[in-house]
Amino acid sequence: MRKYKNPIMIIGLVLLISSVFAEDTSGPRISVDEPNFNFGFAPEGAFMVHEYVLRNIGDEPLEIKRVRTTCGCASAPVKKNLLQPDEETVVTLMFNSTRYFHKTSKAAIISTNDPTRPSEKVTFIAVSYTHLRAHETSLHL
Repeated sequence: MRKYKNPIMIIGLVLLISSVFAEDTSGPRISVDEPNFNFGFAPEGAFMVHEYVLRNIGDEPLEIKRVRTTCGCASAPVKKNLLQPDEETVVTLMFNSTRYFHKTSKAAIISTNDPTRPSEKVTFIAVSYTHLRAHETSLHL
């Protein structure tokens, strides 16, 4: 059996390592339950809606300063701009697939007062397709 000469040094090392991996929740802290969402397939011209749940996991109020989308085809209003600790709200992302005939990925950028993550990105993927219409035609020989 090997004896350790300095148990205080070992305890200090264990505490240092655990503090590195512990999540710091001092101050306002944003958390997004599901930052990436896949709408799947939808016909061109459809309106798709998804709610992203935002939480304040910190110990001070979280201010949602701004939510902007990366495209004019989407909007993302937020229900509540100031979250107390352990409070949540939703950002409702609405996507208009008009003029989209392929797989597309867009995002919304959420600006907050979280000192560790002042900007949080939520993304979505959608695959739009055009309705195919069969027209009756005549063949004259």
